Amino acid sequence: EQRTLAIDQTQAREPAKRRALGAFIEGFVAWQRRSDPEDAKPGAVLDLVLELNEDPRFDAVRWNGIVPKPATDIVEAWLTKHTIEAFFRVVNQLRIERTDMWAERRKFWMSYLPYVKRAWLIVGEQGVPFAKRERIRFGRFSGGASEGHCGLMLDFGDVRVLEMNQNGRAILWRPDDVARGEFPQVYDETPFDRRNFREPTVSRRERWENGCIGLVHNPPDGWQWKFADQIQQRSDRGIRPKAL
Repeated sequence: EQRTLAIDQTQAREPAKRRALGAFIEGFVAWQRRSDPEDAKPGAVLDLVLELNEDPRFDAVRWNGIVPKPATDIVEAWLTKHTIEAFFRVVNQLRIERTDMWAERRKFWMSYLPYVKRAWLIVGEQGVPFAKRERIRFGRFSGGASEGHCGLMLDFGDVRVLEMNQNGRAILWRPDDVARGEFPQVYDETPFDRRNFREPTVSRRERWENGCIGLVHNPPDGWQWKFADQIQQRSDRGIRPKAL
């Protein structure tokens, strides 16, 4: 349900409201970026602009042509980072047993942040209360996932990844090469059936078939290079963080 925001209730004419809104958001985003160029803690300003004008990923009509695109791009980048961090917070709330393993995964995926175009959190039933605390929208698993499953989808453009908790395989795919409807979509709140990732869609042999591959996180101290190799080889830009 669309909320009524404070600016909607003012008596000013619509063009004036839009100009004021765009200037206000642009000014706060620019101030935040100047004071925190590394985007370490944009949370307060992000909360403010979302409260004022909703999420640009879902309410584009409130942003396009109103808030300058550079400012909108920064807000969406903050949301991408927040979504990735939210995944690891939710996983932690689901009582992980090996904190060292998840510290490694967080370090690995955060190193890809400059290359991530969009990110999307998908949770099972146990993760729903924790995901709601993050104050972002998220997707849900339906069949093929336990109540404690949690997934992070990263969109690099021509390659997408779904990372899983509970020792689940990470699935990599090229969206142009896979069957339509069998893979999750970014920002799609329709429950996703994880059984779509069973054979023959995703091979268990860790090789690319049908435009996708499933990778396990072993050996314990070497999976990072295996994942990085696959992303680099399958992305047209050959993306790879310097540390890998």
